[in-house]
Order: sequence, then structure tokens, then C-alpha cells
Amino acid sequence: MPRPYLLRFERPVIKLTRGLPEWSRYSFASANQRSFKTFDKTEIATQRLSGPPFHIELFEVRVDAPFRIHYEIQERQYFLFFMMEGDFTFTTPEGFYVSYAKSGCFSLVFNASGHYDIALPAGRYTALCIALDHEWLTFFSEDRKELRHFQERTLSKEHDLLPYCRIDRNVARCLKSLYTGVQQGKGSLDGQSRYYISLILEEYDRAVEEKRQNVPWKVKEYLDKRFSDPELSLKVLARELGVRPGSMRSQFISEFRTSPHEYYTSRRVELARRLILNHGLPLSKVFDQVGYNDESALRYEMKQFGKKCNF
Repeated sequence: MPRPYLLRFERPVIKLTRGLPEWSRYSFASANQRSFKTFDKTEIATQRLSGPPFHIELFEVRVDAPFRIHYEIQERQYFLFFMMEGDFTFTTPEGFYVSYAKSGCFSLVFNASGHYDIALPAGRYTALCIALDHEWLTFFSEDRKELRHFQERTLSKEHDLLPYCRIDRNVARCLKSLYTGVQQGKGSLDGQSRYYISLILEEYDRAVEEKRQNVPWKVKEYLDKRFSDPELSLKVLARELGVRPGSMRSQFISEFRTSPHEYYTSRRVELARRLILNHGLPLSKVFDQVGYNDESALRYEMKQFGKKCNF
């Protein structure tokens, strides 16, 4: 399976070695490539196993000063993303919110082709990323309601994710078996990888159905469908969902590290940017399509995102 993403870093690599540093805590027994990159105040160790229908990569990162990673998705791609240590936010290069990775949790993530960013504060991070072949995931999801609906929903989206769920004992056991126990011949390696990833997805499909009933995910689902409604507000949102505004806001921030208002404003301005850049529309033809009653309101929100939005 070809590598599903290309990584670029904001600072040059000072040193590149094959192998792992002494501080690495994970040994990916069946990895067919290992590398250790040293940057100014940042170190990144990676272990990779690539072969249809999966591309599996384990990242361990030590950051002493804020560090930014850019990555490019060349074709539509689904990922099982496990955040074993640390928290960070995914954005577009323009700063629009994409998702938030929570320590001790995992999610099924979708990215359309394009460019994305990860801003890492000082700290330590460990993540396992499994890119899934489209045909394999479609076949596997035929009788898994949440996974099937997610694939259908993302046909018209730029990026999306299913709820983050805890890496419980069962999932942790499968993960450990995947990166420490799968080390036999090529045929056995393929079969065992499919087996453990299938077990994880089966448990995840069951957990997602319950997690989607939680307030933050109900709010996100509502906003994803109605973010361009000009009548949308925190009070309207709380009334529609039958929850208290303050509680709803605090739960949403806890889950996504952004507020409901910041989330739907980001979606609005991101859509406005696409309409302007991709279709050549003037601001006067865009504001009402993205949820504003006048052009000045949209212009103000665009300025809040900063000059990097290139409006």
C-alpha cells in the first residue's frame, strides 16, 4: 500500500538515523522501516509497516519548544488513529479546525485530499496511525451500521471523524498484539493484521453508537448539518437539543477543545474561503450562503481568523 500521506516539518532535520532512540517506549516488532529524526528542540521516532490493505505507522515525539507538522493527503483516506500519549489539534494550514486528538482515545478519521497541520506544544506524544484501504473498509462495514453510515456521510465532506472512544483493555490488548506479536512470515503477518484490526473495528462500531448520544456529539452533529443557518446561536442550539447552554458549552469544550461558536464559525469561514477561491465569488454573493445576514459580519469573522486566511 503506498504511503497515504506526505509529512513536512517547519524546521530542517539536523540528523537522520535508522533505528530507535534510547527513550523509545515501544518496539513495533514487524515494522519494515524505522527512523529517528532530530530537529532543533524536537525528536521524532517512527516505525512503519506498509502492505495492503493497511499502512501502519507508530510515532513517538519529544518536543521541547512548540513544533508544527504539515501533512498532505493525496487521495481520500480513512484512518484509525490512536492517541496513546498527549493531546493536540488538527487544523487546515489556514487555521480552520479539523479535529482534536485525545490522550488514551482512538477514532476513525476521514480526510479528503489536501493539506493539514498539527501544532504540537512542548511535551511528549505517542500515536499509532492505521490507514485503511477503501475497498477493505467498505467490505468490512457492510453489516456495521455506524461505520457504513460514516462512509456514506463522508462522500460529500472535506474531513470528518466518528467519536473518540477510550482505548479500553480489549482494544489495548489487540493493539499490543498488533505491534509486538505480529512478526511471523508474510502470509501470517497479513492474516494477523486483518484479525486484530477487525476486532478493534467491531468493538469500536458498538461503542460509537453509544458515544454519539452524548451531548457534545449531538451538538457537533447538529452543527455539521446546520452551521450555515443564520438563526443559529448558543441559545437556539440549547433549545433544540433540550440542554442548558452553560453545561452544553462546557461539555463541548471538554470534548473538542473549542467552543460551539468557534466550531461553527470556523466551518462558516472555511466554506466562505472555498467559495471565494474555488468559484471566484465576491463576498457580497457569499455571506448569506454561509450563515450571515450581511457582508460586514462575515468580513469581521474572517479578520478574526487572521491574515493567513488570505482574504
